[in-house]
Amino acid sequence: MAEINLFQIIIKQFYIISLPVALFGNLELSWAGMLDTDISQENMPVIDQIFNLHLQVSKQISKVNSPDKSLDRPISLPQIKTQKYLLAQQVPDNIGAPTGRRKGGATRDPKQCSSLEKPITALVPGGKSGEKNKSFFASTIDQYLNVWLFVPQLTTPMKFGEFVLQDDSGNDILRKRMSLPQKAGVIGISISQNPQYALKENHKYQWYFQVYCGDPKTPREYAYVDAWLQRVAITPNLQKQLRTTKQGKYTVYSKNHLWYDAVTDLAKLRARNPNSQQLARDWANLLKIFNLEEFVDVPIIDNYVLSE
Repeated sequence: MAEINLFQIIIKQFYIISLPVALFGNLELSWAGMLDTDISQENMPVIDQIFNLHLQVSKQISKVNSPDKSLDRPISLPQIKTQKYLLAQQVPDNIGAPTGRRKGGATRDPKQCSSLEKPITALVPGGKSGEKNKSFFASTIDQYLNVWLFVPQLTTPMKFGEFVLQDDSGNDILRKRMSLPQKAGVIGISISQNPQYALKENHKYQWYFQVYCGDPKTPREYAYVDAWLQRVAITPNLQKQLRTTKQGKYTVYSKNHLWYDAVTDLAKLRARNPNSQQLARDWANLLKIFNLEEFVDVPIIDNYVLSE
């Protein structure tokens, strides 16, 4: 009992000293309840009881001195969940060389291809304003090339074209003549998955697409576009992004500046879901990044698979 009385005296002194601190910090604590609880522990040595009480008071004062972050939180209001896809904002300025020709014109005599209402156009990154005809060097992770183009409505003698894929030394990998659609629209050209047409990692390639403006059996003029690309290796980080994305893969491709892959994935999705407003908006945004706004509302009409 002497120990208890001594303990109560010490507690009273500690209470007198600590009370101003607690009040100064707006400490809301039931001291009486704490005292009753600790004093009732008759079997605990006095020094241990004092230490435990000091520890409890320290914790409470620490809580008071720490700002209540919950007060800074905004009031939670019901929100409408919308699916939002994020694309890269622009093509990097240092996308590199070499460059090509994005909008087609006749090779020598423009009058030979004057019946084209609009030029054939490669849907690849390119220049602004006065440099709109320039195609930029870009990358892909795909082993087999996919390209997308706008083809205007053609006259009868012009209903065929030719696609050419070459290595960086100018050697043909694939050269294929093809019939073209009867109406204006966006077309895709995919290379058959045959090992002889496979793109090698870290190698540069050039492709051409040309529309003949005269009789194909005689020397002729043609309108053409061309662009350069490089196949790059897929990284573990990119693999993870593609595996975990809950959006379209084209969003991952665009963020990583894999423009051929972004266009291909989004174009195929649009072809399968022509009524999707979200895909339509993302298609418009992607073409704006490429400075090709005039083709936003042009329909995707066909996808050709080429092989020898």
